[in-house]
Amino acid sequence: MADKQRVTVTIAGQEYALKGANTGNYLQNLAHDIDRRIREIRIQNPNYTAGKAATLLAVQLQDEINRIREDYDQLIAELNRLRL
Repeated sequence: MADKQRVTVTIAGQEYALKGANTGNYLQNLAHDIDRRIREIRIQNPNYTAGKAATLLAVQLQDEINRIREDYDQLIAELNRLRL
């Protein structure tokens, strides 16, 4: 098993120490994308705190995950149908 990498990232002005099997660049890119999306939410909703923006982002991300799962399930069902 590969050693876990530790990297410090900044999201919404807060520093976080992340540790994972992925490269530091991967974790930095994830943090950058999350930070960017939180900033976009706060630009559209200036009264939102970072926490409220992060919660809204979490809901948006879960919606994306659910839609991707539905698409995946439909593709698998179609592949199975074509194999018959």
